[in-house]
Amino acid sequence: MKLSTETVRALINELHSVIEYNLNIMDEEGIIISSTDPSRIGQFHEAALLIINENLPSLLVHYDNEYSGCKEGTNVPLIVDDEIIGVVGITGDVNETSKYANIIKKTAEILLKDYAALSEQTRLDEARMSFLNSWLNGDISDSSRVKRKLEQYGCASFSTFQVVVIDNINGHDVVRSFLREKVKHARTVTTWNNSYGTIIGMFRSSEEIKRFLEDLLADMPDRDDYFFAVGDTVEDENLLNRSYNHAFSLLQFVKTRSRSLGLKYSGIQLYEDHILDIIMNQIPADTKKAFTAFVFDDVDRHTIMDIVPFILSYCECNGSINEIARKLFIHKNTVQYKIKRIRDLTGLDLRVNHDMIRLYAAAQWFLLTQ
Repeated sequence: MKLSTETVRALINELHSVIEYNLNIMDEEGIIISSTDPSRIGQFHEAALLIINENLPSLLVHYDNEYSGCKEGTNVPLIVDDEIIGVVGITGDVNETSKYANIIKKTAEILLKDYAALSEQTRLDEARMSFLNSWLNGDISDSSRVKRKLEQYGCASFSTFQVVVIDNINGHDVVRSFLREKVKHARTVTTWNNSYGTIIGMFRSSEEIKRFLEDLLADMPDRDDYFFAVGDTVEDENLLNRSYNHAFSLLQFVKTRSRSLGLKYSGIQLYEDHILDIIMNQIPADTKKAFTAFVFDDVDRHTIMDIVPFILSYCECNGSINEIARKLFIHKNTVQYKIKRIRDLTGLDLRVNHDMIRLYAAAQWFLLTQ
């Protein structure tokens, strides 16, 4: 094990909380690489090099410069896995500092083992995320490699896959914590990037992974802060990229639409429930704007913003007057009035299928092009 800059910086801070004396940490060449006295960093420390070269259990410096570059104090080796990896020095009267040498040594060695374990886990996490992100992006087509990796990550071999892209209104750190602490299942592996979290599921269907997510969120007080976009189910690990792209497209669609309607951006949505919306969203922006202008000809923007949510609710409720009234918290007569008003404004009747499709497309595209 080699002492790194980050490790010794963290170590000196921890040790200084235990003892008020100035502390120095020297590397295997006797160079001070961290110190509570910044002016000493980079200096040669002869006592440290003697401890390392002669395998000494400790070395007392009775007065300044008794050894080159040394001040009065006590120096002890740092040993990890039976190897001296450095030296810690306590500056001060040897009669006092020697009392603390053993506790400082033991504390430092325990911390170094913890840092090493954390560093190794970080390295493994980074390697896992690199592989999974490459798989999601379609850069890996070796099925046997995918299966070996999944077994390595504790997943059995499954034949169906879904990708879930996760967002949280409070930021990416919350998503990462959720994935680390909550998503522990033999049919899932997780990864993340600087924007979103991702679950690769190996469930039989999108509905099944949706139930899994609902169970995870059941006891979470902040569950309404999360949004989960569930991609379609694929039956070949080489098609995972398709599920990922569909989940990401769904997330972008719902996020844009929620912002435009002033709705809360949360919940669990399945790609298969929004296939038409996603396809419609792929229409060129100029075409969307032209069609929207055609349908809402001579209708002012404020009025369009007022009727668009109703049009979408009408379609989502399959034209059920009672259901629309319940959803929008309005009277059934108001529903009828709004249907007539939209017909008067646009010449299109929501109760006529052909007209309803045109109104629905215009409403969606109006929101997505703002």
